[in-house]
Amino acid sequence: ARLKVFLSGCSSRVRIWDAVTGHVKCAITHKDSEITDFCIDDRGRKVFVADHNGEIHAYNSTTGCLIKKLTSHELEVCALLYCRGDKNLISASWDHSIMVHDESEKVPNIWRTATNVHEGDITCLAFSRHLGLIATGATDCVIALREYK
Repeated sequence: ARLKVFLSGCSSRVRIWDAVTGHVKCAITHKDSEITDFCIDDRGRKVFVADHNGEIHAYNSTTGCLIKKLTSHELEVCALLYCRGDKNLISASWDHSIMVHDESEKVPNIWRTATNVHEGDITCLAFSRHLGLIATGATDCVIALREYK
């Protein structure tokens, strides 16, 4: 069955909405730091929340309870992408790095890290499983490509 939810967020809260009824299914309050990005896994069970402190948290999408904390960046996380089928999460940060996190493990595990990807702050992130590439754009007006695996 196809997942019929959508997410909305503000500085301290992410809401999971039922796309059929229009009702809020769950509200996740993130008190640690201001939320910078969020995404949901392919099964709709986990919501990943990134913040201004460089941290990434996984929450249960039904209860809103914290499941685990993933490996942190040194500075603000500016982008998160969930890799469908791989159970991986890609994060980009203003510390000029990207990380590929294995979200299936109970303890934080990093599959790949790339540092000094840009001279400027990373502003966008894209991923192609078919091409096996991660693309980032930054304030240095450069688009950088990295191998996914």
